[in-house]
Amino acid sequence: MADMYMRNSRDWRDATLMLSFEEKGYFDELLNLIYIYDDHLPDNDDLICRAMPVYKRMHLRLRQRLIDVGLIEVRDRFYFNKKASSKIAKINEISEANRLKAQSRWAKSLKKKNNSSAVVKHRTMQPPIAVKAAVMLNQKSEGDSDALNSKTKIPKKKD
Repeated sequence: MADMYMRNSRDWRDATLMLSFEEKGYFDELLNLIYIYDDHLPDNDDLICRAMPVYKRMHLRLRQRLIDVGLIEVRDRFYFNKKASSKIAKINEISEANRLKAQSRWAKSLKKKNNSSAVVKHRTMQPPIAVKAAVMLNQKSEGDSDALNSKTKIPKKKD
């Protein structure tokens, strides 16, 4: 579904120059519905009358006028506008390409995240080098002081 679309103002003006303001407004709303329904707007009078909103008699009159001037067609019980259909197809192609690119990015991101978390888990299982060094120094210094004390005799004070 195209949430928004661009309209070439010169093309719009040239195509709708022979229409009244009422017909232009109806055509604009009909195009909006075609875009909202992703080029599958059913030829359902009640649906269109509720969506616009417009009276059924007015809808049928304006619909016929747009068909007569060639701005819309009804094919296989769906509304059709050549330019809107081509734009919707292009929008959907771009959207699909962007969806595939996003999936690829997310897959790579998740793979990196899983690899980095495995490395982090592996690192956290072993004590850091600084802790190992401190423990070794502490053990060595305790051992050295014991060895130092055992070799050095401190004379006792006489009272």
